[in-house]
Amino acid sequence: MTKKSPFKFKENLMLETSDYEDVKNMLVDHESTIARINYHQNLESHFHTMLIAMKNNHAVQIHKHQDKDEFLYVLEGSLRVTFYNDQREKMGNEKILKNGNGILILKNTWHEIQAESDFCLFLENAPGPFRPDQTSYL
Repeated sequence: MTKKSPFKFKENLMLETSDYEDVKNMLVDHESTIARINYHQNLESHFHTMLIAMKNNHAVQIHKHQDKDEFLYVLEGSLRVTFYNDQREKMGNEKILKNGNGILILKNTWHEIQAESDFCLFLENAPGPFRPDQTSYL
């Protein structure tokens, strides 16, 4: 059985520096390799912002969003973004994002993200609502 990553919806919808420690503590408290705080009211919201914490070598498997672009912005640590074609072959345009770097990933782009540092903290912004059937995995 796959363990679900911890997350919570923030009631005041305001990103505060204290949230950095909160999301890091979620990793420890739940013995997880990824955790997130959502700054949207629910999965039906029209815009989604998430503060995500990942431990070293945790990877979000190769996937693409059929219906939306997403923007990743690194606050702490480093994050590897690798792009693939439909045959699961690397495209050769891998990016390493460090503190203060961001990247726009266009819809229908196969990609994988992986923490490259002991710990990585980043923001993910994307249009809502969340539709699991609009995300495909290789």
